Amino acid sequence: MPYELRKNGNAYMVRNKLTGHIFAKHSTLENAKKQLHLLESLYEIKPYSYEKAHAHGFDIYPSKVKDKKIDVWYGDKFIASIGNKNYDDYPTMMLKDPEYAEQRRILYHKRHTRNGIKEYLAKLILW
Repeated sequence: MPYELRKNGNAYMVRNKLTGHIFAKHSTLENAKKQLHLLESLYEIKPYSYEKAHAHGFDIYPSKVKDKKIDVWYGDKFIASIGNKNYDDYPTMMLKDPEYAEQRRILYHKRHTRNGIKEYLAKLILW
């Protein structure tokens, strides 16, 4: 991921190299490295998921929940954390093998038929 550490006076900053966004300033290099490690371990949201979410008015971000992929927001209201990091999803599989991804997508939709908000959002955004 595009993150870097920068020293600014007595502070260490964790910064996105692409956007310039500063996530936080730390007084010690050790704390800055911990945050950098956390950011680099986040799930990388694919364009497919951004497009699906935004088409329905949702904003999505890498999840801060340990085993989840994506945090879903509607405006300034947090809705849910979705997608288990231990399992692949449609956009990730599409990068590896599109034909296999389509088969898995069909099976996912057959298996997941409940209408809870988390399941709805996972099907919408990740499948």
